[in-house]
Amino acid sequence: MAVAFSPDGRLVASGGSRGQLRLWSLERAEILMAVEVDSWITSVDFSPDGRHLATARLGAQLGGSVQLWSLPGLELLHSWSSREGGGHFLNVARFSPDGRLVAVAGNTDEVTVLATADLEVQARLIGSSNVNDVAFAPDGRTLVAVGSYDEVQRMWSVERAELAGNLEGRHFAVRSVAYSHDGALIAGAGGGTYEGEIQVWSGDGQVWLRALRGHRRDVWAVAFSPTRHGLLASGSHDGTIRLWQLEAPPVER
Repeated sequence: MAVAFSPDGRLVASGGSRGQLRLWSLERAEILMAVEVDSWITSVDFSPDGRHLATARLGAQLGGSVQLWSLPGLELLHSWSSREGGGHFLNVARFSPDGRLVAVAGNTDEVTVLATADLEVQARLIGSSNVNDVAFAPDGRTLVAVGSYDEVQRMWSVERAELAGNLEGRHFAVRSVAYSHDGALIAGAGGGTYEGEIQVWSGDGQVWLRALRGHRRDVWAVAFSPTRHGLLASGSHDGTIRLWQLEAPPVER
């Protein structure tokens, strides 16, 4: 259900629907560490320095939780229950670019921002609806939260913990969102009205730039390459992964 590369590209973390958390060696294509938890793992994310792994998981009647693991030993350091944020299921846990914060969200109207050091709540960003994914801007100052119920994609000021605006243009049920690593572009994908399309905005969210068409069904995931400028990968329910080469919008002088 979830995969992530380590910052140095040597490790892959994966989480499954039977509660399997795996840490893989990419070079040897083998499992280095394995942990079993009691529910679906919906999100895995490495800290920018590669020293920690954050996972989100669904719970039973009591909601989900976030776990912080140390690396390379995959030892559990801290856990935060979503019951503290309304008893919701969790869809995503993402580190901030400096690694000091973890943003978590699920099927309520808020994104909870936790401190990496102890998973204590730093802010609650209230106003989104059934949040499927979040993405920090490369400078860490802005966070985009995308959801499915009200089909509005919101931008939050992380420093002020307040709404900074919405992504302009097309509103639709977004399942995945990503910033390019230079901060110039935002890509979002989902289904519904624009099934099979990927929408692209300027990095400040003020300009809708274009739709990428090629998938035949809902798009479930998008990710920008960290090393190749403007290269976007997308995965769809049509069973294909596609690569797109995007150009940043011109800079006004």
